[in-house]
Amino acid sequence: KFQIQETQLATPFIKCSGKNSCPEIVQGKFTHFVSRKAMDIDGLGQEILLTLIKKGFINDFADIYLLANHRKDLESLERFGEKSVSNLIESIAQSSSIDLYKLIYSLGIEEVGETTARNLANRFGNFNALKESSFEDLIEVSDIGPRVASKITDYFLNNENQSSLKKLLP
Repeated sequence: KFQIQETQLATPFIKCSGKNSCPEIVQGKFTHFVSRKAMDIDGLGQEILLTLIKKGFINDFADIYLLANHRKDLESLERFGEKSVSNLIESIAQSSSIDLYKLIYSLGIEEVGETTARNLANRFGNFNALKESSFEDLIEVSDIGPRVASKITDYFLNNENQSSLKKLLP
């Protein structure tokens, strides 16, 4: 379980000596993942995410898609009610069918913005092809040089990311 402290600004690109376990990085990753330009999950702002993380409902991106299993527990939380939980669950369900580029962007891979995510989606066509791509495949994509290609390959080689992606995209 993560212990999260409230922060003024959460971003998936904060640097921290504790790597991915820093509270600000954890909150920033989730905030980026649910943002309008990424998975576009309405109703999961920073404060609500912080509450869900603190309460142990969310430890991984995939946990967001399991929140419907905790409906009664969610309804008992402050600022939650039957209607708001229903709206949240509906918004989460809608986010499960999005364009590939939004999924790529939502992961918060360092150096991969919206344009690069679109170019990757156009080049590889599906997520598994991207995940299995080589450094050489990546640098052939428009706007991707060696630095960005390294960031992408490093992301997919990271054990923690691999585990998270297996849960998110079984």
